[in-house]
Amino acid sequence: MDTRHVAEWILGLDAAALPPGTGERARLQLASTVASLLDGLRLPAVAAARAAWSPGGTAPRKRTAHKGADSASAEALAPWWSMATIALDHDDYLLFGHTGHSAVNVALACALEREATLGELLAGAVAANELAGRWGGFALVGPHNGQMWTHIHLGGALAAAARLAHDDADVLERAFGLAFASPPFLLPPSFFGGSAKLLAAAWPIRQGLQALRLARATDLAAHPGVFGAEDGLGRHFAHAPLDGFFDGLGEVWLTDTLAVKRVPGCAYVSAAAEAASVLSRQFREAKGRPLVAADVEKVDLATTALTVAMEDAARPWRGGPLSAVEVNFSAPLTVAVALLDGAVEPKSLEAARLKRDEGDLRAVAGRVAVRHDLARTMRLVDGVVRPMELLDALGDLHGEVARKAGWDLFKRYPGVLRGGGTGEATLPHSPFELFKDRRSLDALRSVGQLVKSALGRRGEGARYSVRNARPGDVRFAASAGLLATLAGEVFQAECEVPPGAPGAGLDLSAVVREKVARAFRDAALEADPEEFVGRLLGAPLETPVRELLGAVLPAIG
Repeated sequence: MDTRHVAEWILGLDAAALPPGTGERARLQLASTVASLLDGLRLPAVAAARAAWSPGGTAPRKRTAHKGADSASAEALAPWWSMATIALDHDDYLLFGHTGHSAVNVALACALEREATLGELLAGAVAANELAGRWGGFALVGPHNGQMWTHIHLGGALAAAARLAHDDADVLERAFGLAFASPPFLLPPSFFGGSAKLLAAAWPIRQGLQALRLARATDLAAHPGVFGAEDGLGRHFAHAPLDGFFDGLGEVWLTDTLAVKRVPGCAYVSAAAEAASVLSRQFREAKGRPLVAADVEKVDLATTALTVAMEDAARPWRGGPLSAVEVNFSAPLTVAVALLDGAVEPKSLEAARLKRDEGDLRAVAGRVAVRHDLARTMRLVDGVVRPMELLDALGDLHGEVARKAGWDLFKRYPGVLRGGGTGEATLPHSPFELFKDRRSLDALRSVGQLVKSALGRRGEGARYSVRNARPGDVRFAASAGLLATLAGEVFQAECEVPPGAPGAGLDLSAVVREKVARAFRDAALEADPEEFVGRLLGAPLETPVRELLGAVLPAIG
C-alpha cells in the first residue's frame, strides 16, 4: 500500500468529480444514516453513553458561527453517533464493510463542526467509503468478516476527518501509521453477546481521530512495516493480504456497491425477514386474522452459506434475556418477529416488547429449521465473484496459506458443510445432502468453470487488482426461501435479493425513502420526510450542511 498516494488522493477528491451514480449513492447513504441515528439515539444505552465521550463527563461543546448555536465537537459526537447507527443493525454497508458508521458519521460531525458544505461532506464520506472498503477487501481472506473488520473504521475516520480539515498529505500519511500501529479487532463474544457491540466502530473512530490529532501536533511516525505482510497488518489481519484492493482509486468506486437495509438485522437475515413478512401477509389474507405463535407448526428456511455461518458464529454467545443483538444475528428469531409482527422494524426490537413476548418468540424460533441451500450460495457467489473478479485472488493464495484459510473457514463455520441447524442445535446433515438436487449441481458446475479460468490466470502469474472489477454489476443474492405450515395450511415465500441490496428489483432510493419516513414517524418529527430526502438528493454541492439538515439537527445532536 502506497500510503502517500492514498493520502494525496483522499485530500484531492472533489465531490463535483464523482460519477453521477456514485454521488447519488453517497447522498442516499447520508439520508439512511440520519434515519439510523434517529432510531438509535432513542435507545437508553446509547443516550446514557453520550457523556462518556468527553473527559469531564459531559460532551464538550463549542460555539459556532451559526446563529450562536452550540454544537458538540466532532471527536465527541462521531463515536457516539456510531453507537446509535450500529445499535439495531439497521444500517447500510458496502460489499467489503459497514463503512458508514465511520465514513458518514465522521464526515457529518466534522462538516457541522466546520460549517462545511454538502460537497465537502460528500467528498469526505466517499473518500472514507473507498478507503475503509478497500481495507475490508485487503483482509477478505482472513479470520475476520463483515462487521468484525473494525480496523476499517480507523481508515474511515482518518479519511473523512482529514478531507474535511484539508490536512497536509504528510500529516495524513503519518496518521495512518500511528492509527494502525495498534489496530483494533473485535472478539466474537463482545459482538454477538452482551451490549459491547455498540462500541465496535466507536473505539476505532476515537483512535483514528486521536491519531490524526497527534500527527498534526507532533512528528511521531510509525514504521511503514505496520502495513506489511511480514509482521504487520497483512500478517495479523489476513491469511493472504490482497494489496490489489488499493488499486484503482478514482477509477473503481466501491461506493457503487452500497446496500441499505430495509429491516434491522444482519445483512444475512434480511432476505429471511422479507420472506417471513410475506408469509405473515399471506396468512392474514387466507385466514382473515393476524398470525399468533400457536399457529406456527414448522418452518423450513433454505438459505445461503453466509446465513448458516452467521448462525455458527453467534450461537455460542447467546444466552440471558432476549435482546436486539440476539435477534439481529439469529435467522430463526428474525423469522419469528416478522411472522408475529408482519414486519421487522426498530420498534419490534424495543427491550420492553422483547421482554413481554420472549416466550412466544423463542417458541416460534424453535420451530424454524435453517438449511444450507448450495444452489443459493452458488448464485450469491456468482453475483459477487464474477463482477468483482475475486477469483484472481487465487494468485495471492499459495500452499500453506490456502490450506490455513480453508481450515479456518470450516473450523469456524461447520454448519456450512453439515447443512444448517434449528434455533439452537445443528442438524446432523451429511455434506452430501447439499448436492441432492440438480440445481445445486448446475450452480456448482458454473462456479467450477469460473475457478478453472481463474486457475489458468494464476498460472500466468495474475494477482488480484480491484482495478479489473465492475462494482456496479454486483448482485448480492443473499437469498432465503421459506416453506411453512401455519395452522394446518402450507405457505411459501421467497426473497432472492434483499430490497436495498445491489441487484435488487426495488430501487435503492425507494428503500431509503421508506426508511426515512418510518424513522421520522417513530421520532415524532414534524418535518416532511419526502421533502427531506428530496432536498438531500437535489441540493447543490455548495449548500451548507447545517442549512440542509434543518429541523433534523435537534433530534440528532
